[in-house]
Amino acid sequence: MDNKESKEKPRESISNKVKKIFFGTKKRTILSIAVLVILVGSCLSIPTEKETSTTTTPTTTSPPTTTPEPTTTPPPTTTPAKELKFAEKLKEEIDTTWVDIEEVEYIEVTKQVNVYFVKETAWDTKHLRDSFCYASFDIMETLIKYPDKIDGITLIGKTKLIDSKGNESIDKVFQADITMGNAKEVNWGNLEKLGTLEPLNNNFDDVWWHPAVRP
Repeated sequence: MDNKESKEKPRESISNKVKKIFFGTKKRTILSIAVLVILVGSCLSIPTEKETSTTTTPTTTSPPTTTPEPTTTPPPTTTPAKELKFAEKLKEEIDTTWVDIEEVEYIEVTKQVNVYFVKETAWDTKHLRDSFCYASFDIMETLIKYPDKIDGITLIGKTKLIDSKGNESIDKVFQADITMGNAKEVNWGNLEKLGTLEPLNNNFDDVWWHPAVRP
């Protein structure tokens, strides 16, 4: 055999092979260590499926809280006072202690005012007539304040009468009429100083008495 062929290459020892694998060149060693560190770190940082399911608690997002706006209480509504009808106004303004004012009627078309009053009891017919006279003067003092709204005035007085069979009823026993044109020329507040029947008859346009109480 040829001497060149008969020469065998020296066998590399196992330790040298291991050294070559793990401790090759310096550059290779540093790279291997770096890869090893990355792999170990990845294994430590990735949790298992079991750990993920047990350790993570699902978070529930609550709806955003809204602060309610302060409620403002509206101011109380004030109901305007109901305007009195002219007749009611006159009834409230008439001031007399001699009789009870039963009703005041106002007819706007003709500007006519009718005042109904009543005196149920009196000492006698003279007392009744005097009470009606004084009441008439008091009523006229109020009515002449409205010459633009009143043209004619009628006063109607009532009292309790007993018929021949003893039945009692409240009936009309007195009436006095006057126009505003004549009424506004009279100082009604001073007439009581002149008496009762005489100033009544002198200043009203027409006066009527029931026979039961006629002077």
